[in-house]
Amino acid sequence: MNLKFITLIHKNWTGQSTIDEDQQLQDWEQDKAVHQAYADDLSSIWKASAEQIPSFQPDVEASLARFKARINQEEINQTPAHTLSDDSSNRWMRIAAAVLIIVVAGFVGNKMMASDEEMLFVQTTSEETKSIQLVDGSEITLNEESSLSYPAHFKGDIRQVELNGEAFFDIERKPDQPFTILTTHTQITVLGTSFNVRSELDESTTAVNVATGKVQLTSKKTNESIILTKGDEGVYNHRSQILNTSTYPSTNAASWLDGRLTFNKTPLTVVVQDLEYYFDVDIDIENTQLEQCKYTSLFNTPKLMDILELLTTAFDMELEQTQKNSYLLKGGQCK
Repeated sequence: MNLKFITLIHKNWTGQSTIDEDQQLQDWEQDKAVHQAYADDLSSIWKASAEQIPSFQPDVEASLARFKARINQEEINQTPAHTLSDDSSNRWMRIAAAVLIIVVAGFVGNKMMASDEEMLFVQTTSEETKSIQLVDGSEITLNEESSLSYPAHFKGDIRQVELNGEAFFDIERKPDQPFTILTTHTQITVLGTSFNVRSELDESTTAVNVATGKVQLTSKKTNESIILTKGDEGVYNHRSQILNTSTYPSTNAASWLDGRLTFNKTPLTVVVQDLEYYFDVDIDIENTQLEQCKYTSLFNTPKLMDILELLTTAFDMELEQTQKNSYLLKGGQCK
């Protein structure tokens, strides 16, 4: 297996790959069925290892040398297999074990990037946010359970960072040095603007909400792009690979940052989605005919039960708590 594609697979998993690299990897996987099998095997190993050895920091250079020698010797001593028999599968798993050393090391220290740049890493825990001041004057605020990887100094013709989770970006304008954010599924490019990015690994979409300026949101899988301006919300569906602009952009994308919830003739279904995210609860609307009912209100210090009681009064609904952190809005009518 070509070391180049092992590196591409790793970069794709960790959201470090560019659109061109993702296309190279996709072409390689589609070239032969065995390539896809290799990628799937590595994926299983990566997922299993991520939780088991998060602090593992091996000698990457020595591991690379041993890994290359191992592959070369295996190719000399064995006939290439066209199907994954038990023997070839075992051989592959032995090779993959060596690959795992490289992959985990890259995940921890970014050493596989073969770069002289000093990379910094910031991560937040539950109920924690952090503000990060970049060397160019840009400011990034990380939401809870999120992480950001960025260089200590921006070199070359782009400013690039990597995000896993959610963050609000206030980017200094530099037309000659665009700012790029890489997530697992998308690439976001700006010149100077402020916007919110939500790209959680356990969610099916990546959402970008623009507060000021202009943003380009690109799918790393299809290379399709859309341009977003002030007030727009761009959404990329990871499963369907559809990229579009939301009909009802959320006015509360950065509510975690300013502690306010604002609704202005907002459809009830969007109101519920914003409440679910802000309070980390599940809310169902029993009467689907109410989903497009409009609601207007402002909450400077939001409290879940106060808002739910106001909603039941506004739409003649009944509130039922079905289990811990789960609620059902029953009956009701639009007014």
